[in-house]
Amino acid sequence: MIKKFITGFVSGSLLLATVLPAAAVTVEVTDNGAKSDNYVSVHESCNQTVKQKNNTSVGVSISLSGNSGKNKANGNTGGSTTITTGDVTNTATVTVTGGNNEADVVDCCCSESEDSITVSGNGYKTDNTVHLSSRKSKSEKQKTRTRVRIAAELKGNTGKNKAKHNTDGDVEVDTGDVENTAEVVVEGGHNTL
Repeated sequence: MIKKFITGFVSGSLLLATVLPAAAVTVEVTDNGAKSDNYVSVHESCNQTVKQKNNTSVGVSISLSGNSGKNKANGNTGGSTTITTGDVTNTATVTVTGGNNEADVVDCCCSESEDSITVSGNGYKTDNTVHLSSRKSKSEKQKTRTRVRIAAELKGNTGKNKAKHNTDGDVEVDTGDVENTAEVVVEGGHNTL
């Protein structure tokens, strides 16, 4: 009986070693009386679940308008007529940084554990039963999503200037520059376990 038990236990130990290499169980069955029955059962398990989810959703609507145009210098007599418009500069900058997931997980399933079972020194025709049960599992999930919708409208006007019906003189129209700049920077989040 003891010989069969030890063979079965060794096979079970190899299976446990394959699934859970860090766990160690020592079983010792010695010095028991004649015709004694000894049974040892070992089951190990651990559950560990870590879930993190991070959603960043941003909606931005930008409307910028600049106007130095639509100037009029009409109907002037004797002398120069000049229209000079300034520059129009529109700048829009949007920076979006997604959320981050960080988890400092204490590993309960893969940490090294040592269990010891000893069945020894029992008398004649005794029945000895030991059950050791321990379950292990581990699940870690992280998810990060960053969504950005940006609508930008940038308008600049230095034109549509009028200088008409002017008499005896020079007419000059100088328009400024229009510069529109839109900058969007999106940095998604990151996961750290």
